[in-house]
Amino acid sequence: MAEFLILSGPIRSGKTSNLMSTFGNRQEVSGFLTPDLGEKRVIFDLKTSTYHNFETIENELNQPFVSIGKFYFLNSGFEICKQLMSDYLNCPTPVFVIDEVGKLEMNGMGHEPNLSEFLASANRLDQNYKIVIVVRDTLVLDFCIRYSFLNPIVVSAPDVLDII
Repeated sequence: MAEFLILSGPIRSGKTSNLMSTFGNRQEVSGFLTPDLGEKRVIFDLKTSTYHNFETIENELNQPFVSIGKFYFLNSGFEICKQLMSDYLNCPTPVFVIDEVGKLEMNGMGHEPNLSEFLASANRLDQNYKIVIVVRDTLVLDFCIRYSFLNPIVVSAPDVLDII
């Protein structure tokens, strides 16, 4: 059975940067981070240290995308994350990171429905694995309700090392 940890904090408070410095080069960690690279958000595959396009800008909308507020995210980026979640279930590492679950997922878009399926499957794993899920502080309650987390372990970025 997996142990789920919610890493929470305000927008732009260093959650992703902290995870990158903590898990960026560790063999026992897989999953994805979404750091800013230049002016755009990208996907960083923790297992392979590979970057993938994720965010695009309005005048570059030549591929399928999902928008939220002023942001445009490529559908192909969500497909990469879907594959990383699937790969993890087939060959789990001790720690898996999802950066991040936000408003899109609360509205059934973005990583959905793959995220719901992943969480249910990860919960059935037969060993103790840790799943770290980044959720901004204003969405933690909505996240817990949507995904039926009754007594979640919620940590801030500086505390994640103490838990893992």
